[in-house]
Amino acid sequence: MALSPDAIAAVKEMIVTDKRISELEAALKKFKERKGVLQKSIFQHMRNNDIKQVNLPGGEKLQTYTRKSRPTCTKKWVSDRMQAYCNSHQVNFQELYDFIYDPQYRPQIETAKLKKVKARKSKTKK
Repeated sequence: MALSPDAIAAVKEMIVTDKRISELEAALKKFKERKGVLQKSIFQHMRNNDIKQVNLPGGEKLQTYTRKSRPTCTKKWVSDRMQAYCNSHQVNFQELYDFIYDPQYRPQIETAKLKKVKARKSKTKK
């Protein structure tokens, strides 16, 4: 079944839009890299000179702060913690581990979307 002229126009517009988005994302990446360099420089200057806050026009401020966070709860970390608990409480670790990580009890979500696949280069032997 062939595409209608409207569908062909939509596909062409999607391709042009996708290319434009790629170009803008590349430019945005450069701006973000430059912003990161500037932020590090400003942060080091503020830290070295014990400056806690810089007032900006419009009532905005630049402040230094320290954020505390914890690492992600990975499968290995959970496994290690479960092993330690099971050893101290006489619980069978393997049964508990299998019960938690058994894939038949974990929900599987399916979503349908449209994606553009780039043409693959053919592998030719020389």
